Amino acid sequence: MKPLVDKALLKDKVMCVDLSAGMEFLLAGYASGAVALFDMGSYKLVKVLNEIHGSEILAAKIYSVDHEKPSVSFVSIEKLGAVCSCRVSTKK
Repeated sequence: MKPLVDKALLKDKVMCVDLSAGMEFLLAGYASGAVALFDMGSYKLVKVLNEIHGSEILAAKIYSVDHEKPSVSFVSIEKLGAVCSCRVSTKK
């Protein structure tokens, strides 16, 4: 199995992870407040969102994978209390 890592996040501590229901995507929340979405089929980073949170991510949950409009929707919660709901395009 290949490691799921992005060099920009290499020194950032992973605080939580979630897998989509079909195990197609992995969502990782980091101590810096960044959230990263990985494609489990290709072991590639889909997107890093660095500016949606200002403190460490306590929990993150994928709640929808849309294959028609290739996207993943998730919710994340940070230590300072902010909750974010995002949709990320998975189009290649």
